[in-house]
Amino acid sequence: MRQTADRRGGCGRIETLEQPEAPINPPLGPTTSAPVAEPAIAETLGCLLTRDRIVGSRVAEVPVGGTARLRRSDPTPAVETRGPGRLSPVSCGRTRPDRCQSVRVAGSDRNWMHDRSFDPDAMVEFERRLARARAASRPGYLRVKAATLLELDDPAARRIAIGLLSRVVDHYEHFLDVPWSHELLGEAYRRDGDLDSAERHLRLCLQTADDRRNGTTGVTELSLAEVLLEKGRVAEAGELLALDHLRRHLFWKAQFFRYAVAAARYEARSGGHAQPWARQALEIARDHAPQLPRHPNIGLPQPDDATITEMERLALRD
Repeated sequence: MRQTADRRGGCGRIETLEQPEAPINPPLGPTTSAPVAEPAIAETLGCLLTRDRIVGSRVAEVPVGGTARLRRSDPTPAVETRGPGRLSPVSCGRTRPDRCQSVRVAGSDRNWMHDRSFDPDAMVEFERRLARARAASRPGYLRVKAATLLELDDPAARRIAIGLLSRVVDHYEHFLDVPWSHELLGEAYRRDGDLDSAERHLRLCLQTADDRRNGTTGVTELSLAEVLLEKGRVAEAGELLALDHLRRHLFWKAQFFRYAVAAARYEARSGGHAQPWARQALEIARDHAPQLPRHPNIGLPQPDDATITEMERLALRD
């Protein structure tokens, strides 16, 4: 039996959010690519929690701020991701370098846009290379450099990243880089505590993306719901969390964790039953089984202590 909670808010009736009581264990089919989550969140959560590995040779989606680079000898993309603070979409566990320290990746001459340096000399070199690049490639290089700097979770690097991403959305109309940059700007402004700007760019991401959501994580509504919850607009957040589109596009364990946390907060603040969602969030956080065996840290949640403490409190709530 599943518990359901119907809520009424200022924007009308909110669709039912299903509360999972226990994970469901569907068999793993002989698929050749990473599967897409089913519409029912309870079934999908159970499916992911019981999988030790994902069958297939490609990644279904690249997390916010990530860039996928295929190597000839490796059929699975090596995904670079950033690790934001609470409710982190994905973190690779990289150590943050000291401010303005030059940390180069392998093959930096070829992948100069992935250079994590952001001191004045490094940025002059970036602009020099950008000016020499093909015009059609420039928005992508700006976006990749900004995403690389956002991985550092450094306020100074974040300011530079915001400037680079603003150039993309203000001066280009690329179908992939513009919505991607809006989504990155939404996350960057959220980290800075500017929730109004974060909401604006997340909504612009949804408006500028095509029907297939190219250039986005596919779960932009989840990020927007998190921002709305922080702003106290609970009913609007609940409507977004109940969208079938959002539930179908949840894939990484970190995304399921974020969804469970947001659902628990919604239920707690609207007088519903937060306990099942909080317990589900804690269960996902304790599950460290990799989704990609060759990249074991990709897709795993990296919650902070405050989020875990909050979920533990809600899990014990009557």
